[in-house]
Amino acid sequence: MADLDAAQPCDLLLSRAVVVTMAAAGAPVFSPGSVAIRGTDIVAVGPSEDVERRWHAPKRFDCSAHAILPGLVNCHVHAGMSLLKSRAGDRPLRQRLQDVVWPFAAAVDEAASYVGTRLGCLEMMKAGITTFCDMWPFPDATAAAVKSCGLRAVLASYGRGPADGEIEALATAPLRWNDSRLTPAVGIQSLYGCEPAALRRAAGIAREHRLRIHMHLAETKAEVEDGHDFAEADAFGLLRPGTILAHAVHASARDLDLAAERDAGISHNPISNAKLGTGIAPLAQIHARLPVGLGTDSAAANDRHDMFDEMRMALLLDRRRGEASTLQAEDVLKMATIGGARVLGLEREIGSLEPGKRADLVAIDLDDPRFAPLHRDRIPQLMAQLVFCAGGRDVDLVIVDGRVVVVDGTAVELDEAAVMAQGRETARRCLAAAGLA
Repeated sequence: MADLDAAQPCDLLLSRAVVVTMAAAGAPVFSPGSVAIRGTDIVAVGPSEDVERRWHAPKRFDCSAHAILPGLVNCHVHAGMSLLKSRAGDRPLRQRLQDVVWPFAAAVDEAASYVGTRLGCLEMMKAGITTFCDMWPFPDATAAAVKSCGLRAVLASYGRGPADGEIEALATAPLRWNDSRLTPAVGIQSLYGCEPAALRRAAGIAREHRLRIHMHLAETKAEVEDGHDFAEADAFGLLRPGTILAHAVHASARDLDLAAERDAGISHNPISNAKLGTGIAPLAQIHARLPVGLGTDSAAANDRHDMFDEMRMALLLDRRRGEASTLQAEDVLKMATIGGARVLGLEREIGSLEPGKRADLVAIDLDDPRFAPLHRDRIPQLMAQLVFCAGGRDVDLVIVDGRVVVVDGTAVELDEAAVMAQGRETARRCLAAAGLA
């Protein structure tokens, strides 16, 4: 037993788990391992015997049947579009945007953005997503929704109009939001969906206020053939340090080299790409050149916010290209954690389980036949089991900034039934206003 007189106090201990740290140095996995949390931070990670000899806490979770991972990072999503789940049908992307998504976005008001974002947050947190990068109208309302759910987010406007006041307002957003978990970014729906004046203004605001840019690029072959490519984005000043490029399905090696030169990152969204039929992104080439994370995209383009789905699909589709892939299960697990954190510029705070980092983590329930036999002592096999066997429904415990937000798969501080009921009613109202009822 620990000598409590010699041990230091902390607030929370997660005990005797398979701890998958995703740290670059040191042991990648501790089994049995423990994590000690004090305030918002991780103060110790390591073998259970060592951690629990040095730390004691008034609250402890027995995680002996669990794997503990860093909180999952969703690098590209439109959380408020959860109100539009499955309503865009099987239309090609451009038609889907023009016929459904853009009319719906125009019908959304601040109240709807708040409700839709809370619905998306509820789904994400229950699936172990603790951080996401969003693009949707009314970012102040989105920020209020995220704060009410206790998650971490990079928030951008939808960015279509030539005089988008939301983009300019993002420069002062940190003062209004007053939350270290929320980071503003400049959102650009697409090169073809914005007027040149809007693109130039967005680039100028991002440069002046040192904001990241979050934009769709090279998602379809037609888009690139029309000249809306990496070179055009660069000409507008949109390829810059920290730019988050969503999709990049039809990026060439030259495009990727240019993005790397500009110090951009890419969100790979394999299920959205597959559902929309836009193609298979060259993931191995992207991974070799750039920071890369994974994203679920919107509920209208995916229907689910489950990063385990994305990890599995990313690996399978990369192999489907028929090329000799160098990617393994551990690589896509990194994309969903520390890789995604790098894309969002948050790698010093989150993405791996290390002392001094924010206490964002999830516990996966391994007590299921899908994980048997469990290879605790064989790291490549363990990583493969987490990628190929696990799903969002296996998430049992979620902690963000040291705050417990999900226990036993249920949100702690949200009325799940109320959030879903508000989402249904708001969706009906917005669909009717958009002429889509």
